[in-house]
Amino acid sequence: MEVKDRIFVALDVTEEKFYELIETLKTATHFKIGFPLFLKIGKKGIDVLKERGKKVFLDFKFFDIPNTMSESAKSIIELGADFFTVHLSSGYEHLKRVTETVKEYGEGKVKVFGVSVLTSFTEDTLREVNVNSEIISQVLHLAEIGKRAGVDGIVSSPKELEHLRKNFGRELFYVTPGIRPSWALKDDQKRVMSFSEAIEKGADYVVIGRPITKAENPERAFKKIIEEVL
Repeated sequence: MEVKDRIFVALDVTEEKFYELIETLKTATHFKIGFPLFLKIGKKGIDVLKERGKKVFLDFKFFDIPNTMSESAKSIIELGADFFTVHLSSGYEHLKRVTETVKEYGEGKVKVFGVSVLTSFTEDTLREVNVNSEIISQVLHLAEIGKRAGVDGIVSSPKELEHLRKNFGRELFYVTPGIRPSWALKDDQKRVMSFSEAIEKGADYVVIGRPITKAENPERAFKKIIEEVL
């Protein structure tokens, strides 16, 4: 992949800003839409991106009963997304229903990424929800469940990348939010890393939002981030 194709620009923005950004960000090829924007803009946001030849990542992090997750996967395929997320903590049977649905209705069209431990979490957060493992142990445990269930990739903080690569090699894609250029603030992310560091540690894709979308010149900011690894 080209470097520019390894960045999902997180469009956690207003509808007005969405249209402004997709006109401004000429170099970017991959975009992530979460629930807040989707609830405002709906399918038309996906259609606008696809018309421009962009790849669309719907970051909805499904976690529900198996039938609901399966039906949601069908809807994702119908929407025309290229990637979507499920929570690995939903368990093997739930994940398997999703991957079977994708294989039946959207094989080769969409990839499933399993979310391990959110980058906003610390080990204290895990304790709050009665998970007494260290973060890395929990990430690896969930990744193993996801691999057995047939997900295409794992979403984790960049801090877990080396461990994931060591345990699973090239069997999975590795997607890392919590990426911040050296010139950007951490914001509410706890386990962060620069783009170049994440690539060196084995990330296939990274997710970057505010350092690009809130920049005075988003296109220039995007190109500046790419330059970190060229």
